[in-house]
Amino acid sequence: MILPTPIEIPSPPRQDATAQLLMLLARDVLTPAVRARAEALIPEIGDWQEFAKLAHGNFSLPFAYRHLDALGLTTIQPELMAMLRGLTFRTTMANLRWHNALQTFHEVCILPVKARHAYIKGPALAARYYRDPGIRQCRDVDVLVLPEDFPAVARRAFAQGYRFIEAYESELKFTSDPQDIAFMLRHADVISMLDAEGHLFELHRHIEKMTPVFPVQDVIAHRGETQLGRSTLSVMATDWLFNYIAYHHSRHFWSKLHWVADLHAIMSHPSFDRDQILSLARNIGICSTVEATLEFAALSEQPERWSEALAGRSHGAIFLDACLRGLPGDSAYEFDRWKDMFLFDFEATWQIDAGRKHRFWVGSALRRLEPNTSQYFERRRSRPFEFLYVLENAKALSLNLLKRATGR
Repeated sequence: MILPTPIEIPSPPRQDATAQLLMLLARDVLTPAVRARAEALIPEIGDWQEFAKLAHGNFSLPFAYRHLDALGLTTIQPELMAMLRGLTFRTTMANLRWHNALQTFHEVCILPVKARHAYIKGPALAARYYRDPGIRQCRDVDVLVLPEDFPAVARRAFAQGYRFIEAYESELKFTSDPQDIAFMLRHADVISMLDAEGHLFELHRHIEKMTPVFPVQDVIAHRGETQLGRSTLSVMATDWLFNYIAYHHSRHFWSKLHWVADLHAIMSHPSFDRDQILSLARNIGICSTVEATLEFAALSEQPERWSEALAGRSHGAIFLDACLRGLPGDSAYEFDRWKDMFLFDFEATWQIDAGRKHRFWVGSALRRLEPNTSQYFERRRSRPFEFLYVLENAKALSLNLLKRATGR
């Protein structure tokens, strides 16, 4: 899988001992080979404070601390490891509060309305695939709900005191206006809300940004179950989840290392079936993305191959390149690349199987015609005048097509 034309690289991706060790330790369990590579790198780390800062920023600190402790760094760097132990403890306690928040949401918003759903990533993924679920960090809880059940869950959440987010500005802006809520129930692809403790929940009608890749009915029909504390949760089946994280994490340019840990956790789980996952990828049109993700997972534990792979620009190496540039975890590289994305969902067209590009483009265009919450909150209109949003979107889409066609 080699790109027909090279991608311009603004600056070399980081490949030093710090980058290598961060990548190797970003997993729940070390294989003997990875452990040996990591142990050999420890004497080469020149700035452990920088290592700790990077690990904290890219959500890999709990993994790094546990493995470094097992590798004997506590004896060599006692003050550093004491600091990492404190940060890891606080992170783990925060993770456990997320687990409790999810269970509460499930009990008060999902179960009472019997919503057909599947939890995505976050604590549910950790509960199913990690040896120690408390070690994986998260920033929100995502749940996919069948469109017919979406309004009922949203109404229930609002009635239970979850605060609906209108906009992300310098400070979060919330709404409780009945007209706003009604519009969100009809048109929002995702409703973001906070519980009383400030945990962010995202209620999804779709799990893609713009491109209709994952049929909601099929995802829900093939869901599995996992146990998190007192709750039995519906979750995405392993083949669907792996395809989804290949899409989602690459869309965010692998800017957090706990996403790399997800790959290894899922790939080591008994339910992982490479052939089944690739078969599904071909069916939904993102086989190149999934193949690149599998290659990237292999490269992530073999730093000795990085230089050659990055020079060759294989698709897996492109993911590795992005991940190494995003090691600070501040999403700067991710934000810089968003302007060049294909259909707002893919780093480049190679990620989509050739026979699906036209269908994905049409599906994306149709979705962009629909009224959305951004334009509504920019200019509120009552329901009889919502058709004006469609006209505005059609105009914007037409101008975009004209710009692309004329090259201006």
